[in-house]
Amino acid sequence: MKSLAAAIALALLAAGCSNSSSPGSTNPAGPGGGGGTTAPTCRTYPTASTVTTTALGTTITAQLTGAFNSSTNTGTITVSGPGGVGLCSTSVHAWRTTADFVDEVRVVPPVTLALTTTTTNSGTCGSGTGIATYNYDGQRRLTGVTNTVGGNTTYTAWDSSGRPTTGTSSGGGTISNVYNDSARTVTQTQTGGGTTSVSTLTYDANGIQISIVVTSSGQTSTTTFNNTSTAMVCK
Repeated sequence: MKSLAAAIALALLAAGCSNSSSPGSTNPAGPGGGGGTTAPTCRTYPTASTVTTTALGTTITAQLTGAFNSSTNTGTITVSGPGGVGLCSTSVHAWRTTADFVDEVRVVPPVTLALTTTTTNSGTCGSGTGIATYNYDGQRRLTGVTNTVGGNTTYTAWDSSGRPTTGTSSGGGTISNVYNDSARTVTQTQTGGGTTSVSTLTYDANGIQISIVVTSSGQTSTTTFNNTSTAMVCK
């Protein structure tokens, strides 16, 4: 079940492709910047999704629910256990403003503008709470994420839309992100500990996650998101 939890975690933030700490502000600046693209006025996000992960010949299905609270600028994602039974994890994402949440999808694959993510595991996902804090420079580019559980990552290069392309992990590994806007995919290659992992994340036209394919040590896992309901939030 941990493989499913890891796959879901990748989908919780549209383009948060890693974990890290780095100098710079923890609060992104106001709307604008980051590649000069036109910021949208509204964002569509999933409120219910059936999540299916297939790995090593085994298929696991879970249910995901999501909600955004414009009063507190927070989004809450819950994931059920296998077969949709029992709570597996709850993640609460915080943004500085609702506009920042909307502006993440000014380009697809999206950028990341969240401040923090607090994830609490339960049931088949284990137990414990982890907090990720996202750091930015003055151009609203993600420079890293600091985790209370697990390693950190620092980004040092970005594309013209302000999305991170090159990074290193606190364990000495490397991260490379390649974005394909026409296919709405980002392919992340991570190396470390003598292994290489390649993850391809695919989004729909609204910037909603629809699949993740991960290949590592000759094994491939595929996670698909069948989004059955959505909601819209506007600035």
